[in-house]
Amino acid sequence: MKKILIKKIVIAIVLLVVMSLFCLPAVSLASTGMLDKLNTVKENSGLGGDASENALPIAVGRIIGVALGILGVIFIMLIIYAGFIWMIASGDDGKVKKAKDIIIAATIGLVIVLASYSISYFIVDQLNRASTGTGTP
Repeated sequence: MKKILIKKIVIAIVLLVVMSLFCLPAVSLASTGMLDKLNTVKENSGLGGDASENALPIAVGRIIGVALGILGVIFIMLIIYAGFIWMIASGDDGKVKKAKDIIIAATIGLVIVLASYSISYFIVDQLNRASTGTGTP
């Protein structure tokens, strides 16, 4: 049982690192003035309009927001499912243990997702402050 739990934790950590590697560059592009450069190129091309509406960092940010919303819904569904299993267990220790394991795994997953989002946001915010010179050093 410990092997399976350790495997799940390792997989969650690897996914966290991979997600962070994909999210950080997109968010940092938005903070480096890339949108201003895109607007300048668009204005010089004669197409007009505002490039910030269709910029890649904005789209990636929206995708991340939707993904976090979906993960929140999945967490709630897992908690409800585990609670249902626990209620109909009728004293069966195996079903109660299964329900507890689902609740623990869902909670750990939610904590990992929220921690990865918080860490990524903090790092990008600090990089943005350091590159633009705003805020306290």
